[in-house]
Amino acid sequence: MRTSIFGLILLLPLPAMGQRVVKQSFFGMHVKDPGLVSRMPVKFGTIGPMAGSAWKWLEPKPGEWNWSGYDAWVKAANGQGYDIIYSFVRTPPWAASAQNLPPSDLYSSTACNGPGGGSGDCMFRNFVYALVSRYKGRIKYYQLWNEPNANGFWNGPVEDLVRMARDAYTIIHEVDPGARVLTPAPGAGGYPTMHHQWLAAYLRAGGAQWADIGSWHGYLQATTYTAPWPERADSPSPGCSVGTWRCPGSVLDTYKQVRAVMDANGMAGKELWDTEGGWGVNDDKHSDLPDPSDQAAWLARWFIVQAGAGVDRAVWYMFDGANGGWGTLWDDGAGMRPAAVAYQQVHDWLIDATIKPCIKQKSVWSCELTRPNGFVARVVWSDGGDASYSVAPQFNTVRDLGGKTYPVSNGAVTITKAPLLLESGFGR
Repeated sequence: MRTSIFGLILLLPLPAMGQRVVKQSFFGMHVKDPGLVSRMPVKFGTIGPMAGSAWKWLEPKPGEWNWSGYDAWVKAANGQGYDIIYSFVRTPPWAASAQNLPPSDLYSSTACNGPGGGSGDCMFRNFVYALVSRYKGRIKYYQLWNEPNANGFWNGPVEDLVRMARDAYTIIHEVDPGARVLTPAPGAGGYPTMHHQWLAAYLRAGGAQWADIGSWHGYLQATTYTAPWPERADSPSPGCSVGTWRCPGSVLDTYKQVRAVMDANGMAGKELWDTEGGWGVNDDKHSDLPDPSDQAAWLARWFIVQAGAGVDRAVWYMFDGANGGWGTLWDDGAGMRPAAVAYQQVHDWLIDATIKPCIKQKSVWSCELTRPNGFVARVVWSDGGDASYSVAPQFNTVRDLGGKTYPVSNGAVTITKAPLLLESGFGR
């Protein structure tokens, strides 16, 4: 069903979070294949943690190192000038009875043999020292743990992770003063603890003083297998859950929740990054978003609304890894999927532009863009079905997610689930 939307009315914004210039560093990707890292067909500035770089795999036995695979990946990422995020996760079996537990010597009184001396947490400290020493000046950001609100990744007290964070933070800043440390990144929805609740407990236990930047994972959960649209998921009703997950609401909801927790617990004014997110699973048996056109629109909206809201970096999970992967944008044989093409369009729309918070009127979303040279543009889409949208006179050109450009005809365009860029045609 189509409706008519008048595009020149005064729009009331969502809670204002200011406007910002979108830089290359805002755009991030997780990329698994080192060979692909060195020849990426899309542009971005931040690269997420490499799969297979967990503690248990880099140090399979005490003092025995398996650097070769990670060396190749880091070299490829450095060659492209990407900002690398490393994420600590998975305690080795020789250091703990399970990979989701803190090392067994965390509070040991036995003196450490490695750098720093003292006692307690010797095994983790030795790993951090070896990692940061090897990649000094090449890895810029260290995330203190992956999804610690998930029992599969962490099943210890927050106080134990704060102790490990203190040790890691101290070593990282001593060995590589130019590096920065991110909080652990709780996954939105929580299994079993909600993202913002876990982070609040962590910061209140002392974690705020051992981080330079906040982080979380901006996933959404659906009550069916179909992923909800990133900006549209309603705030969850009490008891809403999907299996062991709880429904977090939209990516804007989770951002505001985590931002509020940081501001109230010693991290006001520090950046907040979404270091992992996407629509979810892709494989032969099940996909959270199987339609390629939906995938392209979903990705575009995920990046656009976060840029407008003030998220400092957003890192997509992931670019490659087609079957069994998450949010896959690339096929080894066919190349870029439609969502990858849409990603590059959104990147080009937003890069170096000042974006204001995206606003909604009825079913129409819009986001205003400007550049210093007089360029003016607006991104628009509908979350309520196709609609005729009246275009303001200053906009004469339309760009779509497939890269096509065409003139505005008769002062109106049809808007759909897929964002369009309306622009003045000046200053690109």
